Formats: sequence, structure tokens, C-alpha cells
Amino acid sequence: GGCVPSKKKKPSSLATTGDDHGTEYEDAVNAPLPIEDEQTTATTGTTTPAITTTATTAIPPPLKIFVVFYSMYGHAPGKDTEVPEITAGELAEADGFLFGFPTRYGCMAAQMKAFFDSTGQLWKEQKLAGKPAGFFVSTGTQGGGQETTAWTAITQLVHHGMLFVPIGYTFGAGMFKMDSIRGGSPYGAGVFAGDGSREATETELALAEHQGNYMATISNHLCICEPNTIMSEILSSLRSLMASHSPPLDALVVPSEDYHQSEYVSARDKRREFVSGFTGSAGLALITKNEARLWTDGRYFLQATQQLSNEWTLMRMGEDPLVEAWMSDNLSEEANIGVDPWCVSVDTANRWNKSFAKKNQKLIPTTTDLVDEVWQNRPPSQTSPLAVHPLEFAGRSVPDKLEELRSKLKQESARGYVIAALDEVAWLYNIRGTDVAYCPVAHAFAIVTTDSAFLYVDKKKVSDEVSEYFKGLGVEVREYTDVISDVALLASDRLFSSFSSKSTKDMEVDSDWLWVDPAKCCYALYSKLDADKVLLQPSPLSLPKALKNPVELDGLKKAHVRDGAAVVQYLVWLDQQMQELYGASGYFMEAESNKKKPTSETAKLTELTVSDKLESLRAAKEHFRGLSFPTISSVGSNAAIIHYSPEPGACAEMDPDQIYLCDSGAQYLDGTTDITRTVHFGKPSAHEKDCYTAVFKGHVALGNARFPKGTSGYTLDILARAPLWKYGLDYRHGTGPHQVSFRPHARNVPLQASMTVTDEPGYYEDGNFGIRLENVLVVNDAETEFNFGDKGYLQFEHITWAPYQVKLINLEQLTQEEIEWLNTYHLKCKDILAPFMNQTEMEWLKKATEPFLNILLHLFAFFFIHHSLHHLSYLFFLLL
Repeated sequence: GGCVPSKKKKPSSLATTGDDHGTEYEDAVNAPLPIEDEQTTATTGTTTPAITTTATTAIPPPLKIFVVFYSMYGHAPGKDTEVPEITAGELAEADGFLFGFPTRYGCMAAQMKAFFDSTGQLWKEQKLAGKPAGFFVSTGTQGGGQETTAWTAITQLVHHGMLFVPIGYTFGAGMFKMDSIRGGSPYGAGVFAGDGSREATETELALAEHQGNYMATISNHLCICEPNTIMSEILSSLRSLMASHSPPLDALVVPSEDYHQSEYVSARDKRREFVSGFTGSAGLALITKNEARLWTDGRYFLQATQQLSNEWTLMRMGEDPLVEAWMSDNLSEEANIGVDPWCVSVDTANRWNKSFAKKNQKLIPTTTDLVDEVWQNRPPSQTSPLAVHPLEFAGRSVPDKLEELRSKLKQESARGYVIAALDEVAWLYNIRGTDVAYCPVAHAFAIVTTDSAFLYVDKKKVSDEVSEYFKGLGVEVREYTDVISDVALLASDRLFSSFSSKSTKDMEVDSDWLWVDPAKCCYALYSKLDADKVLLQPSPLSLPKALKNPVELDGLKKAHVRDGAAVVQYLVWLDQQMQELYGASGYFMEAESNKKKPTSETAKLTELTVSDKLESLRAAKEHFRGLSFPTISSVGSNAAIIHYSPEPGACAEMDPDQIYLCDSGAQYLDGTTDITRTVHFGKPSAHEKDCYTAVFKGHVALGNARFPKGTSGYTLDILARAPLWKYGLDYRHGTGPHQVSFRPHARNVPLQASMTVTDEPGYYEDGNFGIRLENVLVVNDAETEFNFGDKGYLQFEHITWAPYQVKLINLEQLTQEEIEWLNTYHLKCKDILAPFMNQTEMEWLKKATEPFLNILLHLFAFFFIHHSLHHLSYLFFLLL
């Protein structure tokens, strides 16, 4: 109480000499606090404004800091009529709060309780939970320890889930002195007199401005406005467009995929992320007239709960109804459900149409993407140049691949194939691009017929050299946007190439069939074809691309050796840093850290700074072109977020007493790598060791499997989970084996020799830690004593090289076969990586790969010195 509105204080940024502030200042300080931005919609004949986010514009969105105060005198000080009063129902819109309560005789605590009592429904629904709040108080007439009443109010505030922010300092011997701006304590600050009997001084007004700015800074840093205020505006704008659409839409589906059905998309195509705030690679958003729901898989459950605002409901795939089932059951009869037909696959659209038929609901392809219409400052299209992938790394020429593809077209009596998947276009034409972060692909389509081949790409990306390359191959390059019209021409036998003298009617195959992969082709292109003349079946390029030729396999193995060297060099560096800066016992010793801390802020190690170090070590290796995905560098509870990615200013500091999980990989000219190791630089708990051991046993069991030809990776998945199931544990992601390429969601097809797969079991304990181990494997033919059914058998070959941390393994839980495998793998790891190591690194690697028997002998000597007869007898048993 007693503080006049701070808008009467002239902002320092507009400071001038004298009293003449000018109209700009007057307009700025007299503008009323906006409660809700005015918006117009298409229904009123005007354009719905685009929405910006702090991620895509230099100007942050306006913050709403609400002031809530009580006067102990039964009245409030004079308030400018232009400053709006706030109702209880509007409190949830705030990005932050400043509470003003008197401290006299415990009034602050009592008034705080009155506030909570009068807004009980908000707290019951947790609508203010997570909001930052600070206190300003009147202090001049108080004293005698009354400042302690603030703690009672703070306790109530935090109990209800708000975030307390210290904004001022007025207690102690100088609590009555208002002679300077002071901030930083948990108490707060206000005016000298609390009864409104005098005007505030310039110092008090400056203090009020300081507090307001500080609270705004904190609120902005916490991004409170992003999921609440901006999200509301985005959804409101989309619902306006849905209502004005012809026909009006009852629901709008926003998929994660781009025009090529990619899981990992460019910044420009992250529409689902824009509307929901959820940054995971997989998911689907559904917006109805009064609800917003997001479906995602088990990799992202924890991440989604942290990122979604209270506008959204998380739908857990595998636990909650499928999106089509939910829409069919919960939307009205004859509901219209909109979707951008470029961003949904043929398979998905057909499946939804079948589900919607039960209630005469309709899937409505929108003519434009409604999200694009409200997304201002949407990232621009990439125009990075195409590059030819050299034959020395590709191993197969384009004419060879085209000949094989046309042979398959002939076998299926098809006259053409429409290629939408980015990785298939890149593989077929031996080209690479940088349009999607971490993926060496360019946004492009392709059409191949029995006598012609086309590439659809932004021609600004095609240099003269690359243009000549395509001319030499007889591939016609056309603009990216021409694909839709050319697919229609293909359907009507009127697509001609300047490199072919024959039309599609003159081809050898007398057929009207056109081949489309329903999982990879978008519905927009499919709709231009005659559905009765479309061959819907898996891509004829999937298998040839998955079967690595000898050149690719050789390059892939070499890439993994260089990559493994970088990972080991990283672990050596990190081990040394953790010991020197944090007093960790280190990679090899099992003891508590001495709680040492870095001497300066710049010396601190964070999840992000250490991952940058790993990237620099990789970048020094031959043929390095970039990372293959954002490094998952995660400490403690962050490691429980399966696809966690550290962000500047928001990532954790390294902790020697917590598990550290690092999942990383790189793109090299000769291969793509992917490796995960989990380590501990202090003393792991018994539970952590048990969990790591179970994950390790599953990892070994899968990697050592022998299985009949025709077996799929999904069938083998149980081998990696069985050791965890023994303890009632599991994980919410695939283990592999899935194909390793720059397309992360390869098909679950029967495994064949020369395929590459990953082996990556894990365990994640929300709020505590996460464990994952991952190697890349090559599928090889296996020699077996028998050959039941003359099927032939397969086995795996590890090509990833980095040691496992023995300190995290309960060695007594390993079988003899597992111990022998560990020793053999470590011996190979040491020998293969030795040429890349300096002396210090080699000494570390030798110790990290020491045979299990040597480790037991060292323990035996240790226990002998310490006269531990119990442990001696146990070790003797292990040695036997």
C-alpha cells in the first residue's frame, strides 16, 4: 500500500534534462496495461495477425506483470483511471506477480492468506503454479522484527506452487533508510509510509521501477509468457481461421512431418513445435474448438510434460487412444477435420478416412497451411548448394541404381515411381545437401519412369558444375514447385523429358500403374493420381539403400574408428577435468567427490560446454561434415529425458556425484556414426550399478545374437529387455536393431547381411538418472553347426569402439560368456584405437580396457592389504 503507480516514474531510457519529456514519453508512460491484445479474424473481413515468438524475433512479446496489493487502512492510494483493475479470473494470464502487503503486526501473512482464500479455485486447478512472484512492502512505520512476517507469506506462496523471486532489500539496521536502490534479499521493498499520506520520493519511485524491471527480466528468462500468453494467441488465431475456413473446421491436425514425411525437419517446417511448444522430433498436435492435444511416443513423455503449457493435454502413444480413434469418438457427427495434405502421408490419410467414416466425419485437405498464416518471422527456406557425393564413398553409380530401379518397375508392371523421401532422392542421385540440420539432404522430389528421370529442387541450389553432372546422367532438373503439376502430367501420360525421345506411351512396359510408397509420399501428390491406377507398396529403393555395398561398409567401419577415437579422447579430457575442477574420484576410482567447485564461472563445465568439446574433437577427424543429431549430453535427472538436448543458459552443470549420459554421432563423408556411453565420475549407488549392469547384459545379449534369416529387428528386441524385465524394469523406446542412416525411422524389415543396425537398450528413472548403451552393428552371415530348414543364419559385428565403464558393472552378476565378451571387445578397442592416441590417452585407454581377471587381481591385492577376509573369500570364488 501507499506506492503510486510506477508508470509515473520516467524510464531511464528516455531520460532528458528539464521537465519537458515530449509526447513520446507521455505516450509511453500513460499507455494502459494491456490485458488482452485486440485481434481481428477473417470472419470480420480482416486478416488474422501473425504471431511471433521469442525464438523467431528480436523483439520479445509483451509481458504481463500484475500488481496485487492490500491496504491496511481500508483504502487504496490514488490510481490513474487508465490503469485497469484485474479480476480474479484474469490472474492466470499473468507472466509474473508483485504482491504489496503491509507488515504491521503480522498483517502481511494474514493478507496473503486472504488472497489465497479468495482465489481458491485457481489454486485447486494449479493455474498459478510456476508463476514467479515478488513482494514490495511498506516499511517506514514498522519495525521490531516485523520483517519476519514476510517469511510466512513466502511459505504460503511457495506451498501453492509459485516461484518466489527476491526483488528488494529493506531489513536490518538500515531498514528505515530509503536513500538508495537496493535489491537482492528475500524481503522486498516499498515506500517509507504505508498510509498513502504523502507522495513517494524519486528514490522510492526509482526503486519501484527497479523492482518492476527485475521481475520482468525474471519472467522473461523463465519464458513464462511463451507457453501461456503467446500460446493462447496462437491457438486463438488458428481457431479463428478454422471457423472462417470453407467448410468450417471442427478440428485441425498439425503433424510433425514436412512435405517429404521426414521425422527430422528444417526450422521452417517445425509447425507442430510452433503451435505446441513441444520440441521433440515425433508427435502430432490436434486443435479443436475448445481443446488442444498432443500425441507423442515414450521417448518424449517426460519432455512433453515439461514443455507443454496448460493449454495442452498430453496423449501418450501406447497408453491413450490413437489420434484417429479419439477424433472419431469425441468429435461430432459429420465433423470436418482439416490437415495440410502436403504434411500427411497416404497411409495416414487413408487410415483416418476409414476411421472417420463411422460417423460421416470428413478429412478436409486445406489449400494452405493454416499454421503458416499465423507464423510471422517463419524461418526462410534454405538455399545451400547441392553437392555431388563422390563415387569413392558412394560405391555405386547413378546409372547402376537407375537400372536396378527400372528393372523393379518392369517386374511390377509399373511405368513410373514418385520419390518423396529426402534420403531416397539423395541416395539415388548421389547428392548431398544441408537443408535439414544434422541430415545431409536437400529438399527435393524425384520422378523416375522406364525411360526418364527428373529432379525437383530449388534451382538456386544447383551450380553449373552440378547442372552438368545431371546432364551427363540424363536427369532433368526442374523447379521444386513443378512437382505437383508434373505428377498430374505423369498420371495422364503427358510427362516428357528433354533427355528422352520417347514418351511414357512408347515405353516397354504396357501398363498404367504408377508406384507410390504410401508411408513416404504425401497425400497432396497422391491426390493428383488416379487412385485405381496406383501401386501402393513399400519403396523399391528401401532395400537397395539398406544393403550396404562393400565400399560403404568399408567407409562406415573407418568412420567409426575415427569417431571412437574422438569419444575416447573426450572421456580422457572429461575425466581429468572432473577431477581437477570438481574433486571427482574419476573414471576408475569409486569414491565420493570432495565437493570441490570451479574457481570461476568461466571454468564451470556444463552439459553444453562439454558437448562442444566433443564436437571439436570430432571436427578434427578426417572427412568430418557435422554432427548427425544434437548431442544428448545429460547429467543426473536430465539423463532420464530420453531425447534431452542441453540449451544455453538452461542446461545443468556437470556433477561428479551423478550419472552422465552422452549419446552422440557425426556425419563423415564415408559414414554416419551413433554411439552412447553412460559414465559416473564419483561413487555410483548400488541401485545405479544394478540398473547399468542389466542394461549392459541386454546390450551384450542382443549384440551376440544368432538368428535365422527372415528375422526382423523387432523380434530380437526382447533379448535386450529380458535382463531388465527380471527386475521389473523397462524403457519406452525401441532398442534396435533399426537401420542406421540419415533417415532415423527405417522400416522394420527382415534383417539381411550387410545391413547396419543399432543396439541401444536403456533404463530411465524420472527425476534421478538415465542409462543407455549404444553400438552400431553390421549384419553378417553366421556359420552354425546345423542349418535347420536350410534358412541360413545371421549374426552381428560391432563396429563402434569405446570402452564400457567397468566401475558401473556389478561384475558378480555377469556370466562367464559376458565376461569373455567384455574382455575381447576391450582388447579390440584398445588395439584399433591405439594409432590415434597420444601417450596420456593411451595410458588411460589401457586402464579402461584392462581384462577382467587383472581387475580382480588388483582388488584381491587391495583387500589383502586391508585384511578383508569376507571379500577375499568372495574374490577367490570369482577367480575359481
